Amino acid sequence: MSEGISPKGIFQRFRNDEDGALIIFSLMMMIMILWFGGMAVDLMRYETTRAKLQGSLDRATLAAADLDQIMPPADVVRDYLDKAGMLHFLQGEPTVSQGINYRVVSAQASAPMALFFYDLPRIFTSPFSPGMTAINVSGASTAEERVTDVEVSLVLDVSSSMNSLDSNIKCNG
Repeated sequence: MSEGISPKGIFQRFRNDEDGALIIFSLMMMIMILWFGGMAVDLMRYETTRAKLQGSLDRATLAAADLDQIMPPADVVRDYLDKAGMLHFLQGEPTVSQGINYRVVSAQASAPMALFFYDLPRIFTSPFSPGMTAINVSGASTAEERVTDVEVSLVLDVSSSMNSLDSNIKCNG
């Protein structure tokens, strides 16, 4: 008859054995590193999208606020955003305020951006519940052009000298 190990001895040896204890800790640390790295990737994608959207809005409103611009300002904003591929992000109509010596143009835009890694811990805690899957990237821009020294010249003929034709002047009409 072979001598076996008692069940009590097996449990004592299992309880005292520390082999492989760092594997669980290492796996958890690896998951945390992936999560933080993924959050950094998502935040950089957010900032890149925001910078592109804000730059396009700024260029569009600056071009539309130019007093020498012959197109309607709202059309200029739409055209700039269309050329940048961001027209569908425009919220509402651009607002325009203008007078003889000024023009102010404002526009707002918002774009949804899907998140890839930000909600990674949800996979382990509650995999079937909807989490944070997207965020909104928004931007607003206002441009203004003003001309401060507007000179108006008014010529007034008090002497009525221009009322009659001089004998030396020929009438060409």
